[in-house]
Amino acid sequence: MSASTSICLCTYNGAEYLSEQLASISAQTRPPDEVIIGDDGSKDGTVEVVERWASSVSVAVSIETRAVPLGRVANLESVLRRARSDIVFICDQDDRWRPEKMEQMTRVLESAPASAGAFCDSALIDEAGNPLAGSLWRTLRFGVAEQASVATGAGFEVLLRRNVVAGHALGFRRDKLDLLLPIPEIAHADWWLALGLLIDGGLVPLSDELVEYRLHGANSVGLRSRTSLARRITATNPRARSITDVALLEEFRLRLERARPGSLNDRDCDALQAKIAHSLFRASLSSSRLGRIVPALRALASGDYRHWSNGWQSAFVDVLGPAR
Repeated sequence: MSASTSICLCTYNGAEYLSEQLASISAQTRPPDEVIIGDDGSKDGTVEVVERWASSVSVAVSIETRAVPLGRVANLESVLRRARSDIVFICDQDDRWRPEKMEQMTRVLESAPASAGAFCDSALIDEAGNPLAGSLWRTLRFGVAEQASVATGAGFEVLLRRNVVAGHALGFRRDKLDLLLPIPEIAHADWWLALGLLIDGGLVPLSDELVEYRLHGANSVGLRSRTSLARRITATNPRARSITDVALLEEFRLRLERARPGSLNDRDCDALQAKIAHSLFRASLSSSRLGRIVPALRALASGDYRHWSNGWQSAFVDVLGPAR
């Protein structure tokens, strides 16, 4: 018996690109059984776009609108809780799905019944929908060796270093929501979901580019643009990001202790603690650039930046970034 599928779509002032995304859902070679939409108080005609589309398709569409926004994370949690199918796909309002996305990913999950979820690579497009060079995985330097590590269930350290699982590229089993929900009111909901699914059954990586990921100035999360290192140095607040990382990882550890005791082996426990320690180190660096140089160089030499962040680039951001 084939698995049933739900698409969970959060919208907020997304009328500019939403019609393209909805059209790509209509074009799926394996249509969903239901589409769950949560609009978080849009004022730009987004709801009207959704309602027109819903009236034109045969698939079941459930639309929930609200005048008072819940916020990005709470809106995502709301649509996930309303899903009723075996497999859940998260959908962003400004991307485009390639026609074979749901068919390929559902087939993979049906053939790997022990896995918690699967995720694919994404092609990159600009604001006008024109293709850009590279892909999401190549931008994140998620190479063959790391893909194999995740595929064999040994990828916890890979995901601790940085998240390579975009929500828009993710499909997972609905029965895993008992661990994943509630999502803490911390940034990086995609990272939270990816870590939980990896521990609670594992994730299957698909190297196919099944999503066209749109990069534009209004992206709420993710790769807003492929900026230069100099731009990242001036625009990044590594201290705030590190503090957020620590809060999320500590909450993740507590969730596992309550809901899945013993799910982390000794190596994974050590890795989690090392990532938290590295993030605390980055958060505690001096407010002056001069005072950051020696400790950052020591951490770079020890391999901490390579193991738990983006190597020398993260060290540069820490040393040369804005005064704290």
